[in-house]
Amino acid sequence: MSQLLIQLDRISKEYVNDGIKTPVLFDVSFNINEGEFLAIMGPSGSGKSTLMHILGFLDTASSGKYLFKGQDVSSLDDNKLALMRRHEVGFVFQAFNLLPRTTVLDNVTLPMVYGKIPLSKRKEMALNALNVVGLEHRLDHLSNQLSGGERQRVAIARAVANHPSIIFADEPTGNLDTKTSIEVLEMFQRLNREGKTILMITHEQEAANYAKRIITIRDGKVVSDK
Repeated sequence: MSQLLIQLDRISKEYVNDGIKTPVLFDVSFNINEGEFLAIMGPSGSGKSTLMHILGFLDTASSGKYLFKGQDVSSLDDNKLALMRRHEVGFVFQAFNLLPRTTVLDNVTLPMVYGKIPLSKRKEMALNALNVVGLEHRLDHLSNQLSGGERQRVAIARAVANHPSIIFADEPTGNLDTKTSIEVLEMFQRLNREGKTILMITHEQEAANYAKRIITIRDGKVVSDK
């Protein structure tokens, strides 16, 4: 039976600038089990990226409770949130976020430097991850020599290399053509079949359909979960 990974209970978020409050999320509640492939859908400005930033320890909620593996994230300071980011989650972004004049291998190993993983172990983990995404033959290529699809696969390898508890993918096909988008989405499906927990943010129904569960957010509220 799947273990409960994430519990959100009435999470709300507002930003305050010059005394002006801008509410973004309202009483968001849902759970995520280990091994799920979940898409969060919604139009621009719906709050889905803010929600992912809270889930990925990049931001904190204004109110409500967020439990990760039973631990109350709401009570953690910045240092502990940084540790959670480093050890528990992997990120895949629309813009790839790779260093352009750096090799594929070094792009994948870079986040592990901050985790103080020994060099030989970093290389072993990176090679395994690049093998998973089919790019073991591109180790010494610079990332700016790769196609968009290959860059996103490097980003996926970087996300999975440290064996995180969950992978967050923020509009991962936004900069890709249709054929390459399908290849990337099928890769997420394969990773999920192998046991990886994946949460994807998207505004495209076609992309969301690759997930097993779709939560739709509109105006900062969950309007459907199926």
